[in-house]
Amino acid sequence: MREKDALWRKTETFVTIDDSRLGHSAWRRVAWTFHQQHNMTDKVFVIERLQLTSSEPTSSQSAPDQGFIGAIQYRIGYWIVYTNGVWGWGRNSPLVPIEDFEPLLAKARRAGTILPG
Repeated sequence: MREKDALWRKTETFVTIDDSRLGHSAWRRVAWTFHQQHNMTDKVFVIERLQLTSSEPTSSQSAPDQGFIGAIQYRIGYWIVYTNGVWGWGRNSPLVPIEDFEPLLAKARRAGTILPG
């Protein structure tokens, strides 16, 4: 978690590709909170607060984020150690055990990652 935290502090922006694989959006990672799963040392959840910085829609569709530059969104994901021993971004929607869900949210609220609504 410390290594990923240090890397994210250096590279605060990233790009996501839309479902058509033709358009993309650029994001600035504003804040994030890591939380290790209670019964798996090789799985770490993350909540990120992101800000949209640009959006390039495909020619056949408008990007849902178009016109909302500066909008804040949250992303929940996870890192996991694969069988080759390398940490990688989870490829599926995260499944968070009940024992970890509220602690993850509480930790993110305390850290200021999740803003009061």
